[in-house]
Amino acid sequence: MYKIDKTVYDDKVTRKYAVKLGKLKKGEKLSIVSDAMFKSMFQTHGKEKYACYLISQFTDYSYEDLLENISIVKNELDKENAYKKGLRCDFVADIRGTKINVEMNNNSGYQTRDRNIDYAFRLYSSNANRGSSDNYGTTIQINLDNYAFVGNKKIVDIYTLQNDDNKKLTNKFMVIHIYLANLREKWYTYGIENLTDAEKALLVFIEPSIADSYEFGKGNDIMEEFIKDAIKASKNEILLEAYDKEWALKDEGKREGYDSGYDSGFDDGIEQTKIEMVRNMLKENANIDFISKVSGLSIEKIEEIKNNI
Repeated sequence: MYKIDKTVYDDKVTRKYAVKLGKLKKGEKLSIVSDAMFKSMFQTHGKEKYACYLISQFTDYSYEDLLENISIVKNELDKENAYKKGLRCDFVADIRGTKINVEMNNNSGYQTRDRNIDYAFRLYSSNANRGSSDNYGTTIQINLDNYAFVGNKKIVDIYTLQNDDNKKLTNKFMVIHIYLANLREKWYTYGIENLTDAEKALLVFIEPSIADSYEFGKGNDIMEEFIKDAIKASKNEILLEAYDKEWALKDEGKREGYDSGYDSGFDDGIEQTKIEMVRNMLKENANIDFISKVSGLSIEKIEEIKNNI
């Protein structure tokens, strides 16, 4: 029997260069590593161009093609079983039958990993063109990972289905991991002059510093427009309230002994800490999808906790 050896997730996680959420300071804008900001800048009508630009940097689609032909589709996945509740991707778009899913991952735990894989395969299976000679459309998942793995200095890591001779099983399924912490380390170590255009664009999206963002986006009309929109969004009271609650809840989780970026097992003490943190989040009326991302617990587990409050 063929044995699968080590996976990328078996390596130790590092957050040394990750973007940290915290109280917004003067001269800063909200980063898209924030769930609230990600939704505001990528899921709001009229801002499709930013998602198109991001996708164009890491796929074979041109920005112009995406802008003209892309359509944002529902991000709630079809439920196959009654217990599968509220499965929502961060961002899903369609371009001529190809589904593109973008996930913003602050949690590096195995539950987030497995959920992302689940999302990708569900999108692939839902992307069937019944009655067509070419039954299944292509599915591309882009994971924006706000962490890195020790010893892996890659910024972009692409995974496909293939055998041990590197022969692909299909060219219709691809997962692209983008390690934001490695990108920031490259910038800090080698300077802006050694960054590619795609890397500069990513830094515009994720860096809180407005001054640094303008340096990254200099001469790029789309990125300069994004910065202006991001600054405006960062002054929106409703968005700021959602952001403040988001980072405060994550900070609370760390103070209570659970770092949402790490999974150290499910012994009784850690499990109880998570449950107490989830209870507090539910009492604050936090979004269940967000609670799942922060805690690493499944949506069905959170629903169970909610029903017992």
